[in-house]
Amino acid sequence: EQEWGVTYAAIRPADDGRDYWRVGQFLFPFWSITPSSPITDRVGMRAWVPMDDTHTLAFQIRRKVPGMKGVDGMPSGDSDYLPDTTGWYGRYRLKGNPRNDHLLDRARQRNENYSGIIGITQQDQAITESMGPIANRHKEHLAPSDRMIQVSRRRLIEAAAKLRDEGIAPPGAARPQTYAAVAGGFFITAAGRHIAEAYAEQLDNFRAANRDLLAAAAE
Repeated sequence: EQEWGVTYAAIRPADDGRDYWRVGQFLFPFWSITPSSPITDRVGMRAWVPMDDTHTLAFQIRRKVPGMKGVDGMPSGDSDYLPDTTGWYGRYRLKGNPRNDHLLDRARQRNENYSGIIGITQQDQAITESMGPIANRHKEHLAPSDRMIQVSRRRLIEAAAKLRDEGIAPPGAARPQTYAAVAGGFFITAAGRHIAEAYAEQLDNFRAANRDLLAAAAE
């Protein structure tokens, strides 16, 4: 548990007797940093903004780099999305949805891609929406590797209760600079190091690699 939310990490052996780490973050109230790129390059985060009990607006903020494409590697532009409508849920709707099996391609599934669905975001959306509008968590069996889910849910429930009962919002609401001390991504380090020590070193590397952005944020 962290002031900004929750940190999780996974570790496995790497070549030459070193360790490969993946560090991710959950930040109040609905932000996440995934370990999908080197920690010094992972400048950005995702938001999952609740619209109501059954709809979420997801978007991400990240530093633009040359050659960056649209939704998870798909061509950028209107081709990724359905046309806008005037309804409350009428914008930013991916073309892949439950009504068309998320554009599942059986030929691709047989020969190229296990899911048959192009794009990590689209694959995640397909799995999430297949559970129905509201999943029955009483049927859920979380394992030790799901601890991040358990702790994040508890933190959210505790934060909501504290806001309701004491009028105290999560730290990031009043002190957004808290988020400037957070990084996520993967890295390789000497074997046997504690995560706190290894992460502190990589956080320094992240700050050194992104001094311009951090300076602009401080202003």
